Amino acid sequence: MPRRWITRVKMIAGVMMITVALAGCSGSGPSPGAGSTATHPPQSGSATPQTMTSRDDLVSPSVLVWDSWREVTPTTIEVTFLAGPASCTGIHATVTEAMKDVTLDLTEGALPGSTDCQAIALTTTTKVSLTQPLDDRQVRQSAS
Repeated sequence: MPRRWITRVKMIAGVMMITVALAGCSGSGPSPGAGSTATHPPQSGSATPQTMTSRDDLVSPSVLVWDSWREVTPTTIEVTFLAGPASCTGIHATVTEAMKDVTLDLTEGALPGSTDCQAIALTTTTKVSLTQPLDDRQVRQSAS
């Protein structure tokens, strides 16, 4: 398996173990996939998500599927996803606006010069700006 897939599998396994340990064996429903317009219920627990800002200097970027979104203002959307620690990992957001929908795609990559990064997945958010108010447009992602 490519190294980044092994890292992602380890991150997911770690999150699953922590979730089971903290919340018992209860599961949650599936996350929205490609083209999804579903929103995500509020995060349970007391952990505050880390926040990332879109950047253009990622090393070995790969597609990142986000879990949920919410409207912050008519022209701002906050997206929630799992990512590595912000000290080692960054994201890049691409927004494509159309009359009927807004496509929001994320890529994730290592930060330049980052080393010795923990293979953990953290709930993360980022805010993206729209050129026009969201109104009744659907929010989608290309990747799955």
